[in-house]
Amino acid sequence: SPDLSPDGTRIVFIGTVPPPDPRPTLHLMSADGSGVTELPWDALDARWSPDGREIAFTGTTLDDFTGLFVMPAEGTQPEWITGELDVGDVFRPAWSPDGQRIAFTRASGRDLYGEPEPPLRVWVIGRDGREAAPLAGTDEGAYPEWSSDDRIAFLGFSQGRVRGIETIRGDDATATTILDLELSTAPWPMLQDWSSDGSLLLFTRDTGADRSDIFLLRVADGVVVRVTADGARNTTPTFW
Repeated sequence: SPDLSPDGTRIVFIGTVPPPDPRPTLHLMSADGSGVTELPWDALDARWSPDGREIAFTGTTLDDFTGLFVMPAEGTQPEWITGELDVGDVFRPAWSPDGQRIAFTRASGRDLYGEPEPPLRVWVIGRDGREAAPLAGTDEGAYPEWSSDDRIAFLGFSQGRVRGIETIRGDDATATTILDLELSTAPWPMLQDWSSDGSLLLFTRDTGADRSDIFLLRVADGVVVRVTADGARNTTPTFW
């Protein structure tokens, strides 16, 4: 999914290399669409650090799983920060506001179709690759988004079904449900972005065959506003 740099001048996104060897790779470009640069790193998700100096992304490792990498914003050699951990597949990184930690989703394995297999957990790791652990106060969860006021929003699960959209602060003992989804099955909502003041969350959800829409969640009272309903596949929104 595309991610806008903190200064609003550049975008990192995942593009597909054309045949004969099609695969998703990192790309950088200016916010006006010019200067597209393909980087030689396979990737699934990518996010700018809060200071705009680094990019965290998930990519294929030597053992054909996915790992968490961090590279300079110039697109030079990345550092595999989960390389010393036995954490299986990881995806959807999210930086802490101070840039010192990164939250991500860990899958325990893969199903017969190669998709991440529950239970899924939200983990947090230091930028230096140390102190990796499941997010305290949570059990099953996925797709973290870290707010500017140090809250982590994520999808809470129970036995593969979505409980709801939940949030937790670093010093909280348990998570708080802000939108109850009543143990629903797929299609799951996909958390996308916090507003700068931490009052709103953007998410997307499939709403039909090859259709998805954008929704706004008001965190204080759980009110949901549907932003799009045009029959198109609307994905990866971000606050600008």
